[in-house]
Amino acid sequence: MTWPHAKELAAAGDGTAADLVADAQALGFPHVTRRLITEWTHRGLLASPRFRQSSRGGSDPRLYSGDQRRLFCVLLYAAQSVGGGRTPGQKHLALAVIGLWARGMPSIPTEQVRRALTTVTDSLIHLPAYQARGIAQLMVDATAHPSAPAKTRRGAVLILTDCLHKGSWDTEAMHSALTSVTSPWPAPPGQRVERTLGVDPTGLPLGITEILAEFQASRWVLDLLRAEQVGTADLEAARRKYQTLVHPATPGDRPLTIGETFSTSAGPWEFTWDDNAPGLLVFELIEVLGLGPNRGSLFTHGVSRFPVGRPNRRA
Repeated sequence: MTWPHAKELAAAGDGTAADLVADAQALGFPHVTRRLITEWTHRGLLASPRFRQSSRGGSDPRLYSGDQRRLFCVLLYAAQSVGGGRTPGQKHLALAVIGLWARGMPSIPTEQVRRALTTVTDSLIHLPAYQARGIAQLMVDATAHPSAPAKTRRGAVLILTDCLHKGSWDTEAMHSALTSVTSPWPAPPGQRVERTLGVDPTGLPLGITEILAEFQASRWVLDLLRAEQVGTADLEAARRKYQTLVHPATPGDRPLTIGETFSTSAGPWEFTWDDNAPGLLVFELIEVLGLGPNRGSLFTHGVSRFPVGRPNRRA
């Protein structure tokens, strides 16, 4: 299967917003407008176009790079295929941009990803109810002592679900809920003996307190990302850590550019990306920004890593 007009798009150079609209119409997307392109640029789905000084002292229409023109087409097809006949929200397309960048796509600048991350941070802070409950259940299952009563487990799941869904991230309430199932023995208020769950990579004891400390640090990172206060150098450092953990490179391996994929036999809808990349990057940023160690806790490595969608989407 090949892309319509793939050869023309593969050879296309820089273009204005009007050119992107024309590309979309040629590919069968008649409802694309300049307003949509402006919105996608603001949300980080596209990089900012390049300013051009006019010879008359004004300015000519700004230019998107050829690779950004092709990325725009990739996202249009991704919206069509991922949506299953419906148009998915910009959050899902931002996940694609972040996921492609995280895997090393050189056609996507880091500054663009800074904006894309602001598009998805709210969904990472205020998890949908079904995801909040799923993560809460995983946390309880991973930390509960075998003797913890079923009623206590259900109560802990409800408390954790409420914290994750409402975005309160009340670590005190979460600590109380988790210790009630981790160390389910009678004890006076405030005097419960906390059971150790294992050791972290440095050999130090790992318990609920340490897990939630990392959890709180991840919230600080999300607040910084939402305010666009994380620099490109720090993002790129986190990406290197992510690639080492998730996608270690093989000798001679390098990511294809957007343009190169248009000349492949399969076509650019063979792009894959990791919807979990933003959550993984958040935990790598904890260490990069000096907010604490990335302990490799049960929660961050074995339970969730903020699953905000299905992994390995295909456009």
